[in-house]
Amino acid sequence: MVSSPTRRACLICGHVEQLVFDFLSRLQYDLATNPVESGMHARRGGFCALHTWQYERLASPKGVCNSYEASLQSIGERLLVLATEAAAIDELVGELGKFPVARPVCSVCEIAAEAEEEALGGALTRLTNITVTDDTVPLLCFTHLIALVSRCTDLGVIRRLVERHGEEFKRVAEDMRQHVAKVDALRRDLISIGERQAHLRGLMLLMGHTEHIP
Repeated sequence: MVSSPTRRACLICGHVEQLVFDFLSRLQYDLATNPVESGMHARRGGFCALHTWQYERLASPKGVCNSYEASLQSIGERLLVLATEAAAIDELVGELGKFPVARPVCSVCEIAAEAEEEALGGALTRLTNITVTDDTVPLLCFTHLIALVSRCTDLGVIRRLVERHGEEFKRVAEDMRQHVAKVDALRRDLISIGERQAHLRGLMLLMGHTEHIP
């Protein structure tokens, strides 16, 4: 999970990240202990590559082995049969494409997409009730800023939202400058928390923390 200063850099990313983490935390236990769950997981083709490695970071080596041993055994047996029986390259390639792992139906991608839509809907509701104070305006990464603006029909509200982000981008840029200046001047002891986190906050504002979102 990302530290709290960076998670606050995008309301949508933070919500999706938390729900994906909670879902994977529960699922990794079920996959390691419940043969029915691991069997269903195998039939769906497992996770996409992105969420496979996110799962690996949460699970123990034993948990990964319990979750995937049967799946790899089954795939290995099917590959051996295919290697023997395929009469042509096109046929072999076509059969490989039918393996569930070739096009996994990733349950984490589904959760992430649902969470993203839920968070955008909540942010839109919140946006329609904003006042003039900055802290009532949701802070987003650039990707989710575009997504939220495209859902809003009030130009005045949109202007306020965009203005808020312009101010935040400049504020983080100043923290970056101060961080560099103090490091170069060997005054690291004077670097504030905001300046220390500026590199992460800046990247979050630009790109989000969206590796969990398909």
